[in-house]
Order: sequence, then structure tokens, then C-alpha cells
Amino acid sequence: MWAWCCLSLVASICGLGASSDLSEWRAESPPARGSDGGPGVPIPPDAAVWVVSMTNSHVIARRTAWKQYCRWRWETPRFEVPLLMGPEPTSKARVSDGWLVGSDTEFARGVWWFSLDGRTRYQVAVPDLLTPQIVGFVRGPEDLYVLHGVPSYDSGEIWRVTKAEDGSRWKMERFATLRHGPYIAAPYGEGCLVVVTWCGLETVDSDARADLVLTDAFWRGAPPLSVVVDAEEHWAYVSFDAGVAKIGLQGGERARVIWLRPPDRESRSETNEGGGPEEKGEGGQVPTGRRGVSTINN
Repeated sequence: MWAWCCLSLVASICGLGASSDLSEWRAESPPARGSDGGPGVPIPPDAAVWVVSMTNSHVIARRTAWKQYCRWRWETPRFEVPLLMGPEPTSKARVSDGWLVGSDTEFARGVWWFSLDGRTRYQVAVPDLLTPQIVGFVRGPEDLYVLHGVPSYDSGEIWRVTKAEDGSRWKMERFATLRHGPYIAAPYGEGCLVVVTWCGLETVDSDARADLVLTDAFWRGAPPLSVVVDAEEHWAYVSFDAGVAKIGLQGGERARVIWLRPPDRESRSETNEGGGPEEKGEGGQVPTGRRGVSTINN
């Protein structure tokens, strides 16, 4: 109850919409790719979107403005990130001695370390002098990881962020290779990750072994927004603009996909940003080209 109250208070302060228990949503067959009931239809940038999280062993979805969710999702340093690193949302992760900031722009491509006050910075070394394509961060039980690749490509990688041997600087080392380009990821059980790609879902265990769970998914090419994993029941929940995909990870339910749609009364519910109603698009689709983010706090 205390956790629920805290989440509700934070959501209210940050402008997030009312939450919805997914157990009350309609379960449907996955929509045909590109259909009206599926994800991926372009709408204005200030649209409302669904994001998922786990509270008191329940998976909930929340309707909120995309920009507000990004501000709430990423921790925010007390300094301004240089404009050459791109517009918000920029992926950020708090580390022991400062901040790591991911950039995918032409002039600052890669991961950068900033001191707590932002006055000192350096570019974190990448594996094998590769040209970095930073998608975002995901924090595992013990380590911080970087999703690397182009979401629309048939390859991707996960890099692990560690300190150099002398402890002076951060570095990145190749951890796992993916079959498809990653969008977002979340922790799963003991040292494992669930990675949502542009056309499916993969799991990566603590020994860096990647397993292709689902491919040629109905969302192929449509960006997912958030992901959370129910490790006890072995289901992943991936939110999109128009609903949530529930995906089995093990046993007889492995690779099973259930498309969850909100009750009619919530499908067009308003969000609140700064005290006023948020402008909505048809079905709440996320703006084209926006990348999703993991629901796991940094």
C-alpha cells in the first residue's frame, strides 16, 4: 500500500495520468501489421501514450504525455547537457562519480561521462573502436548496460559499463550479440535481460547467451515505449501507443502473444501536464521516430 501511495504521489506531481490494472483490460489476438487496432500510426509530438510498470506484484499501465514521461523516467542532472548531444529525451544514467549520457548525434556520437556539476567530461571508450549507435541504458541487478545498434537493422549488441583497471575512467565492453536491433530492455530474474527489438523479443542470460523468443512480431518497425517483466509468472509486458503486448517467456506459453486493450472508458482518457488537459491523437499513438525507454529506473 505504501509503495502504491508513493507511486501515485510521484505520478501526480509529474503529470502522469491515472493508472490502470492490466487485469481489467480486454485480451485480444495480436492485430494485423499496420491495422487500425495496432501500433505505429503517426500523430502529433505531444500525444498521450501508455507506459507500464510493476507495483505490488501487479502490472499497471499509465496514460501520460510522452514528454512528461521522459522527464519522469530519466534521472535529471543539475546541469544542462550540451546541445550538440541532441534534443531531449537523451538517455542518462547516474553512476557513482557522476553521470553517463548517451548521444546519437553526428558530432557527439557515443557515451559521455560528466562530473556531478557538469564541468568535467570525457568520452567513454567503445569496444573495438566501433562507431557507436547508442539506443539507451538498462540497469541490471549488478551492472549497467548500453543498448547499441540501429533498431531497424538485423543485428545489435549489449555493452557492459565498467570501471577501468586503475579505477580512473569508465569503459564499455561487449557483453552480448543480438539477432536484431534493440529498442528497449528490462531486467529479468537473476542477472538476465529481456530485450525488445524492432521485430521481436530476445532474452540474454548472465553468461551473455542470447535466446530468440519471438521474431516477425506484429509491431515490426513500430517503436515500443516501455517494458516490464513479471519474473515470477515469466511474462513480458511491452507498451505501445494503442495497447500492451503480453509475451510468454518460458514453458508452454513461450512466444505466445496476447494483445491487451484498455477498457473503452480509458482508451481516450486525458492526461494532465502542468494542470491542463493534454492534447491527444487518434488512439494515443507515439510520435514516429521516438525510441522507447525501459521502465526500470536508473
